[in-house]
Amino acid sequence: MAMAALLFIGCSSPGEPPAPANEPVADTVPPPLPDAADSGAPAADDGVKAGSPRLTLPADFPSAVPLLPRRRIHWFNARGNGSLSLTCSVPEGRRQAAAFYRQALADGGWDVTLDSLSGGMNCIAARRDDGSRLTVNIIVNHDDQRTMIGLFHRPASE
Repeated sequence: MAMAALLFIGCSSPGEPPAPANEPVADTVPPPLPDAADSGAPAADDGVKAGSPRLTLPADFPSAVPLLPRRRIHWFNARGNGSLSLTCSVPEGRRQAAAFYRQALADGGWDVTLDSLSGGMNCIAARRDDGSRLTVNIIVNHDDQRTMIGLFHRPASE
């Protein structure tokens, strides 16, 4: 859980204030579930219902937000204004995960506004022409040798 907190501290694009902490959470978001590594569950998260040791994303998760295929989702939060945050882990290394996001963002029409490496954490911030914003923080979790990814998406309507 400490690793997830580090991911959320991460980075932000210049001039962008952090999201307010007291916004209501959307009614359709399931509560955080136990970490899959603690439950002995397999790494893949596809097809698992809420309440199981692995968390899945809602059907209306924005298709413009790229995700590595072998992710294990540890935490997800959607706000009533359409903003979302998630923490996941992947077996790929930090460099491979960063390369994936650079390419996927470019391919998806995102303009990268920040791409930095500091203290072993990659931070990539991007913006689309419609005004939506995405921040990706990538760091190695030395406890289980998986790479942790924190994603923060703000839709154009916010």
